[in-house]
Amino acid sequence: MRILLVFFYLIVTFAMNPLGYSQEKKFTVSVAPSYSNTNLSWSIAGNIEGTSPNILSEVKYYNILVFDPSMKLVYRGVRNLEFSLGFQKGWTLGGKVSDRDFAEDNRTALTYDETFDSNKGWVNGLSIGGSYYFLNSENFLVRGHLIFNNEVQRYYSLKDEIPNLKTTYQTNRKAVLLGLGGVYSIGEKVKIPLDIFYSLNRITSEANWNLIEAFQHPLSFQHFADGNGYSMDLGVEHQLNQIISTYFNLEINSFNTRAGIDKVFFKTGEIEKTRLNGIHYFKKQISFGVKMNF
Repeated sequence: MRILLVFFYLIVTFAMNPLGYSQEKKFTVSVAPSYSNTNLSWSIAGNIEGTSPNILSEVKYYNILVFDPSMKLVYRGVRNLEFSLGFQKGWTLGGKVSDRDFAEDNRTALTYDETFDSNKGWVNGLSIGGSYYFLNSENFLVRGHLIFNNEVQRYYSLKDEIPNLKTTYQTNRKAVLLGLGGVYSIGEKVKIPLDIFYSLNRITSEANWNLIEAFQHPLSFQHFADGNGYSMDLGVEHQLNQIISTYFNLEINSFNTRAGIDKVFFKTGEIEKTRLNGIHYFKKQISFGVKMNF
């Protein structure tokens, strides 16, 4: 909350004393194919108090390779401000997932240990936000961001030897991102943008463990958790002419949740809750795209 108050104070302060930042073009359309590598893991305890044992089951999705084209629209019709709308649609190309169960605390007395393929899945993303330019010099711009983001990603657990295995785990992440960054210009045609974000996240996940007969299907259990994280965007832009620019971008995104709730739906109609120890997420993404200014 303190970070939010500081951020809005800065926006109000600079809005009352505008720096005169202006751009000739009001609209920018960016289109980019992207590749990302994601690791996501979670674990649950044996009961709602987080004991018996403290880690009962642990699932790790790792090296999930996704091809995810994206599009971003930017409007600069207001002094010092710009507004953005982004879309993302991706498909999983490869990856692995491990599933382990334990009978004793601290990952001891292993009772189940299996690795599956996770080479199927998808991701959808939508973001909307605004940026304010605090400083405008000949070679350097400083800007702040406030962005709302929603990303839904589905992970699979598959195995050739078990053709009817179609286990799924789908995350729905809603996040508020507060960012600060800048753009450094080298000459008239090359720009290097760098932005760093702090995020507040709310995660809701739904799973279908389709071969476990004791669970309901298609909804076997749900996860609910809140957390925070950090991300960084670093890029290089090259202006070809007054309308078209090319760019390369590297994004690193990481977040962790606090303890949450695991809600299990049994075939008998019984619903049981236990402690979700947390969800951990780390993604690296590279993009190479084109920007068109109008």
